[in-house]
Amino acid sequence: MKNLTKKLLVLLIVIIPALVSAELTNVYQPNPTVENTVSAQSKALPKQDDGKILSAKNSSLVSWTSKPILDNPMNFHFAIVSDRTGGHRSNIFRNAMHKINLLQPEFVMSVGDLIEGATTNVTVLNKELTEMASFLNILQMKFYRVPGNHDIGNPAMLKVYKEHFGSPYYHFIYKNVLFLILSTEDPPVSKISDAQVEYVKKTLQDNKNVKWTLVFMHEPLFMKAYDGKNQNWLKIEKLLDNRKYILVRGTLSRLSKIYKKWT
Repeated sequence: MKNLTKKLLVLLIVIIPALVSAELTNVYQPNPTVENTVSAQSKALPKQDDGKILSAKNSSLVSWTSKPILDNPMNFHFAIVSDRTGGHRSNIFRNAMHKINLLQPEFVMSVGDLIEGATTNVTVLNKELTEMASFLNILQMKFYRVPGNHDIGNPAMLKVYKEHFGSPYYHFIYKNVLFLILSTEDPPVSKISDAQVEYVKKTLQDNKNVKWTLVFMHEPLFMKAYDGKNQNWLKIEKLLDNRKYILVRGTLSRLSKIYKKWT
């Protein structure tokens, strides 16, 4: 366990939840240089190579940016950014992107709620997505999205998200570690669909021999507050029982650690 912990160096960067208040007039259009949505690279994903090439449910629209993974054979070093909703503080998130570049992680993970959302107005959603795209374009390395309730919390938002980024849940392999990204708004609100459970089941079956599994999701469906909505999460938790894994969640807007008691 100690040896594995040394290898699995996770750099956790907590950004104070904030919403940048800049007004944007341009409408969001997927840009291959920023979002890697319909580029030739995303249309024909390469085969997995030594556990480093990502795989996903939908290969024409993807939830990661086109920037490279800054692969370092001597390190396992990535950043995690928190959500940015809950209050307007100009330039906090933008400045954090520059600071991440100084740290030079191999890639960056999210925990959801990248936009304020909470609307069915497509024009507003497009403006917010444009703003976020400009922030993510600052990064020198790849960024992986995790959807939150502010991103896909109603059917209209979910439709826009899928049009730009494809499936809200997906996975990739890096250095023989499985990164499993879940959608806790499937469908909205605070739910996981049967189809997603089957996707997780197949993904875990296909990747039995990874060194570790890292699960990213927004809503903490394992908490008592979500009783009655988390039956499918309990199924996923059971599927994870026979492997070493760490779960990273968002939504609570504070840093905390929870240890599961194994029985």
